Amino acid sequence: MAGEKPFPRITNWTDVRSVFPPDRRYRYLEHCDEFPFRHGADWFDLVNAWWLMELSFLVYVDDADFVKQTITSVVDDVEVDCLNFGMGIGECLIVHNSKFVIVAYRGTLLDSPSHVLTDLWAVPRTARTNEKVHSGFHWAVDRTWERIAAHIKHVRHAGQLVFFTGHSLGAAMATIAAQRCDAELAPVQALYTFGSPRVGDRVFARDFGLPAYRVCNDKDIFCRVPPQSVRMGRQINVDLYRHVGASFCFDAMGNLTPREPAPSRQPWKTLREVFRDAKREEENRTFLKPLIDHSPKVYAIRLWNTLIRSGEGENDES
Repeated sequence: MAGEKPFPRITNWTDVRSVFPPDRRYRYLEHCDEFPFRHGADWFDLVNAWWLMELSFLVYVDDADFVKQTITSVVDDVEVDCLNFGMGIGECLIVHNSKFVIVAYRGTLLDSPSHVLTDLWAVPRTARTNEKVHSGFHWAVDRTWERIAAHIKHVRHAGQLVFFTGHSLGAAMATIAAQRCDAELAPVQALYTFGSPRVGDRVFARDFGLPAYRVCNDKDIFCRVPPQSVRMGRQINVDLYRHVGASFCFDAMGNLTPREPAPSRQPWKTLREVFRDAKREEENRTFLKPLIDHSPKVYAIRLWNTLIRSGEGENDES
């Protein structure tokens, strides 16, 4: 039986960089034979959450041969397709077999100007009749959806169950794409996101309608942006963004419970301070916590350790 993975020791900016992607040394989907993917589950399933986080982490590696070899060396009877769209935005990984199709979107690379600009383009825009979504996320899905939809249609020849997933920017794109897929192409079995920002307004969240599960770390600052509302003058609050689906949050001890993360009054200010002060390399892990908690490696390790402690999934394939 596999054991828990050690949590990385992080005390300064150099350590923070080491837990952010791309990461070719991490052993993706290790021991997945002990925890087969449960394609029949449309409820929150810890095994599936771990699988989908591993793929959301792996998709950051910009090397199709490496990604395909990594997956096929540990998972039997699957095909792997890597879709690249240029500009570093919208890249995704599609893993499929006769039972399921998994679409995993690449998230934000901190040193990518196009990713950062997409994240910051937070003006709401109309998506469907009455709902509004983040302009940058909507644009990123729009410019890639036609090709991704055609690929899903091509590989889903046997009516396989479809899953969407992603971390960070990839989580936001997966949210919009899952809704679009369910409306236009094929039913979506479930959406799992990790470290997701808010994507749409109150109407978007209310009408989302899909089995959607958000996993967040308690101090992850990116789960708190864009803001729910902004104050205009002294009297008027303008309603902006809401999360979709059910939230499952890790506390500081790595315990996962069904709850929302603690609110932050000034998330944009906190985010600016993290990037400004991190360069000083102060030996203060608490100070770096909002950024550390966004690392996909941290999410992957915490989910794996939770899975091991739970005793779920062993030799149980749906």
